[in-house]
Amino acid sequence: MTRGKQEIRRASLVFKSLAHPHRLRIACLLIDNGAMSQKQLVEEMALPQSTVARLLEPLRATGLVVAVRQGQELSLSVQGEMLSHMLDSMCDWFQEKAAREAEEDEMATGRAQ
Repeated sequence: MTRGKQEIRRASLVFKSLAHPHRLRIACLLIDNGAMSQKQLVEEMALPQSTVARLLEPLRATGLVVAVRQGQELSLSVQGEMLSHMLDSMCDWFQEKAAREAEEDEMATGRAQ
């Protein structure tokens, strides 16, 4: 698959929107819990409403998170399954890497004795 400049630019915006730990946590909360209101996110994150609203902006701008108004509440959810698959793949990679490193450490310790 050839990746054009436009796809690379869009991908970089997605990664940039997830680069902040709080934004990544919001994405994980929405994946794990399904739709949540902004009020629920504020409570879960223990951050001011204005901070959560500011953190949501890049996630919404990239289309990773969508918002639907339900009365006076905003219902937020992850758009599609791409983000979930991407984060699952990253977590799997980190777990495999940690297992490999633990195995290498164990082998190095065994050789040192």
